[in-house]
Amino acid sequence: MGAFTGGAIAELTGGNFVEGFATGLTVSALNHALHSIAIEIQKSKYSITGIFGAGPEGTEGNADLNRYIKRRGGTMFTSTAGEGDSEIIDHILNEYNDGKMIKIFGYSRGAVAAVRISNSLKIPIVELNLYDPVILGGQLTLTGNHVRVVNNYYQRNNTDLSRVLNGKYPTNPFKGSPLQYNEKYGSTIINNVNYTGHYYRDGSLVNHNNIIKHIFGL
Repeated sequence: MGAFTGGAIAELTGGNFVEGFATGLTVSALNHALHSIAIEIQKSKYSITGIFGAGPEGTEGNADLNRYIKRRGGTMFTSTAGEGDSEIIDHILNEYNDGKMIKIFGYSRGAVAAVRISNSLKIPIVELNLYDPVILGGQLTLTGNHVRVVNNYYQRNNTDLSRVLNGKYPTNPFKGSPLQYNEKYGSTIINNVNYTGHYYRDGSLVNHNNIIKHIFGL
């Protein structure tokens, strides 16, 4: 497209289409190369760790997070009520010891695991990104001031578990939770973003299943 645009512009301005085509092709190739280099630099600079929510990896929210993390060269893990935490912690510590800056992403139950793991690590974490964390009883709390930025995206729309009785998968099976912070804020930035009452671009209400699509514009 860049090559054809270059040729067309050259011809419209009295130049040679072939020469303009070649110039456009060269510029496009350089731009593509620079973009690819920038992506590789980001991958080498940061360690991206994602944690699945409950349920199969192919369900809507899990699949959306998986695609997002894999595109950025990250690694996905599963944590079930604490089982699997040690593997995630070992991975993050190895990446940190290799000189990488840490970013952690979690969805649903995986978002709760991301907070739990961050609390236990006590190493600098650049970003903690949470997508509709579901905690059954109590509060979702971050401790310490070793996390630079927390982005917590959640919704509190009505759940519809009654649909299960009719053999249908609930549109909104869970409500997410805001994040509490029990230390002095210091350098930590907490962004609790409430999507209650927001609508996805197809007109459907943002819910536990589609909230990642809504955030990423998928």
